[in-house]
Amino acid sequence: MGIHADQGPLKERDAFARETHDTLSQVLAGVVVQLEAAKDLVPTEGKALQGHVALALKVAREGLDQVRRFVWAWHTGGPLHQGDLPQALDRLGHRLLDSSMTTFKFSVQGQPRALSPEMENAFLRIAQEALANCLRHAAAKEVQLELRFDDGATALVVNDNGKGFELAQARKSPGFGLFSMRDRSEQIGGQLLVDSEPGKGTRIEARVAAPKQPES
Repeated sequence: MGIHADQGPLKERDAFARETHDTLSQVLAGVVVQLEAAKDLVPTEGKALQGHVALALKVAREGLDQVRRFVWAWHTGGPLHQGDLPQALDRLGHRLLDSSMTTFKFSVQGQPRALSPEMENAFLRIAQEALANCLRHAAAKEVQLELRFDDGATALVVNDNGKGFELAQARKSPGFGLFSMRDRSEQIGGQLLVDSEPGKGTRIEARVAAPKQPES
């Protein structure tokens, strides 16, 4: 179930990923090195200055980590070209969450069926955004990712036991993450279902109706 796309766009993606790595990630790596050196030179009695340098170092490291994740996900040699969609989703979850205090579980429910390259890519990007949100905002201790093959639909489901949020407020002013996931769902003819409540975690489901089988 891997991607088989036109080679022109793939080369453009690879070029973009390489340029991002060779420019932005290298700049951030240089910033990290300089801040680490500066931190060692700050006198121990300069508590306030040490705090500012430590915070800048933390932000630079986080930015570098995000850029590296982006390059890894965007490059066509990335997750979907290293196996099928279930393998890519499992690998993505562990790559994003294993370094945190969050437990990640992945499962496939139902009888797997072939998906279009567009659907595979959309599900992967939706999962990436949802898992990143769990890492950045939810403070979840456990995240469950499911790829479900029901009789009438194919669905990607992300459950976390994190902080949750007010759905009414999110509908009024959705963040870019929710907007992006909804847009990707609609592009493949599906819908995004979100269920959340403060203190009770979040459930995100990208659901696409299965194509009707021809009558025999």
